Amino acid sequence: CAGIQSDDYTWASKLQNWGYVAFIVDSFGPRRISNACGNKGSIGYKDRAMDAYSAKRYLSSLSFVNAEKIAVIGWSMGGNGVLQAVDPVMNELLPPEYNAHFKAAISFYPYCFNWLDNLSAPLLIIAAGKDDWTPADYCINRMPKIKTRHEVKLKIYQDAYHCFDCSGKNTVYMGHTLRYNFKATTDSL
Repeated sequence: CAGIQSDDYTWASKLQNWGYVAFIVDSFGPRRISNACGNKGSIGYKDRAMDAYSAKRYLSSLSFVNAEKIAVIGWSMGGNGVLQAVDPVMNELLPPEYNAHFKAAISFYPYCFNWLDNLSAPLLIIAAGKDDWTPADYCINRMPKIKTRHEVKLKIYQDAYHCFDCSGKNTVYMGHTLRYNFKATTDSL
């Protein structure tokens, strides 16, 4: 919710070092938003999902990108955008030129606001057990109750807090604990 941070570039570099193309989407700058923390109305999750599909469309046009293997990853509010991007409601909202879905999706410590059934791609949710901003319990309660077309996995680091992979973080922000956790970060890699 605080926009693009240095940790986003750290993750992009890691992905690049692993042989992936990494593309950071700025959903705030073009909308003249600098921070959406505590102000959910400033940018909707569907807007972020559409931004992700626009990025996917652009990446698909590049000769060095395999359009069939594009995944989406996001953190916190960006993780919510990931959940929205693979939600079945997007099938109805996407223009025809955007109808190709993501190969996979990863969402770090999102607020699981929708049911996680009938998703358009396999999903991995990485959550923190002590997260007081986006509680892991919300994701536990939204997990599919029956076998679904795409696998949905939930990994919870019980002793971790929100932003556990944000190097050097150990603060309270807007009443929520943000704390780096080396063990959870290393395992989530």
